[in-house]
Amino acid sequence: MFKCLMSARKSIYFSLLIILLFFLSCQKDVASKSYFPETGRNAIYQSSIDLRRNLKVLSISMQPGQEDLSGLAYFRLGLGAKIMGAYITNGEGGESDIRGEYPPYLAKIRREEAADVLAYLGGQVHFLNMPHIASARDSTRVRELWPADQLQAGLVELFSQFRPDVVLLARDWAGDRKNHQWEILYADLITTAKKSPFVEHLFVDSGKENGVLIPADKRHKFWKKTYRKVGKEAAAKYRSLAIQRNTWLRGYEPSYHLAYTTSPQQIKKLDEGLSTSPSKRLSRTGHAIRKLTEATAQGDRGDVLKSLVAVLDSVSFYLTRTYDLKVREQETLLRWKKELEKLRCALLGVEV
Repeated sequence: MFKCLMSARKSIYFSLLIILLFFLSCQKDVASKSYFPETGRNAIYQSSIDLRRNLKVLSISMQPGQEDLSGLAYFRLGLGAKIMGAYITNGEGGESDIRGEYPPYLAKIRREEAADVLAYLGGQVHFLNMPHIASARDSTRVRELWPADQLQAGLVELFSQFRPDVVLLARDWAGDRKNHQWEILYADLITTAKKSPFVEHLFVDSGKENGVLIPADKRHKFWKKTYRKVGKEAAAKYRSLAIQRNTWLRGYEPSYHLAYTTSPQQIKKLDEGLSTSPSKRLSRTGHAIRKLTEATAQGDRGDVLKSLVAVLDSVSFYLTRTYDLKVREQETLLRWKKELEKLRCALLGVEV
C-alpha cells in the first residue's frame, strides 16, 4: 500500500514537472522579441516617437563590428531616429572566431552578420566595398588602394541616398589608435561632409577622452532595459567576431568629438542644434503631430484617432500641391504620411 502511494505521488510530481516545463518553454525571452511590433502598447509608443523626430543618424566604421551599437540603439529606440550602418570595407582581411575562411567567404559572412545586427536595431546597412587593408606602412600605400576620388565618390553616394543629419565615425578598434587608413578616411569624410547639403553634424570617436557620451545606460520606457543591453543583444549576431569584438572594446566607451557642424551654436549633445524642424508652411501640421504623439506616447487613446485622421487629411492636402513644395517639404510630408498610417494601424490593432 505504501509503495503504491509513493508511486502515485511520484507520478503526480512528474506530471506537474512536465506541465511546468511546458509552460516555461512557451514563455518567450524578451530579447528574442522584435523591438518593433506592429500592434500593442510598445508599437504605439515607438510609432509615436518615430513620427515626432525627423532625424537620420549614419554610423561609419572601417569594417563590420566596429560600430557603436549601444549608441545606435539609443538613437533608434530612444529618439525614433532612422539609422544606418555604413562600412568602408567588408572586413575580408581579418579572421573569423569560428573557423578559417577565405577572404571572399569571410566578406560574405561579415556582410550578412552586419545586416542582421542592424535589422535587429531597426536600421539599414551600406557597404562601400573598399579593399580591407590589414596594415600599411604609410599613407601612400593606402592611397594606392583607396584613391581619393573613389572613396569620396562612395561617400557622396552614401550621403545622397540616406541624407543623414548626424554622422558618427567610429574609431578603428582593430588597429592602433591612429593609423594611416583611419586618418585618410577621416580626411576624406571631412571633405565630403563639408560639400554635402545634408550633413549637419559630424562626430568622431578618435579615442580621446572628455568627449560627448551617448546615454547608453538610460533605460527604455517600456522594454525596461538599457540601450547598452540592447546593443549587446545585437552584437551577439556577430558570431564570427564574438571574441575579437570583446578584445577590441576592452570596456572602453565611445567618446565623440565634433569634427564638423553647420550650426553656429555650441553643441553639447549629438542631436542638438539641428534644423530638422518642419518649414514655416508646415509648422501648424507639425504642431498638431507633436500634440498627437504626446498623447499617444503616454497611452492616451481618447479621441486620438479623430485627431490622427484630421492630421492625415492636412498632410494629404499638401501632397496634392507638390508643385508648390520644396524637396525637403515633400520628404517631410511623405514621411509623416507613412508614419501616421503606421500609428493608425497600431492604434486599431491591425497588422500589415
